[in-house]
Amino acid sequence: MTYARFRLNRTASRRLTIALVGELDERIALACECEARVVLALVTDGTLRVLWDLSAVTGYTLETRAVLARLQQFLAGKAMRTAYLASAPVT
Repeated sequence: MTYARFRLNRTASRRLTIALVGELDERIALACECEARVVLALVTDGTLRVLWDLSAVTGYTLETRAVLARLQQFLAGKAMRTAYLASAPVT
């Protein structure tokens, strides 16, 4: 599913890519979390290879960070491994 600030892409090879773009706020993070939980509800634990693509993120709020941390906790149960891609730390 694609939205203005995030994209979820799940492939048949059990790869999930979460791409986040631009300045993120809590509303965007909540929409991403909701979509991920719906898409992955029936996925067996420990079977996904998750890639967080943060290379296009320019900033985020503290509330956004809390929601994304909660999403990461959910994904940790579904993932066999997780990787993060970022071009530079966000300040």
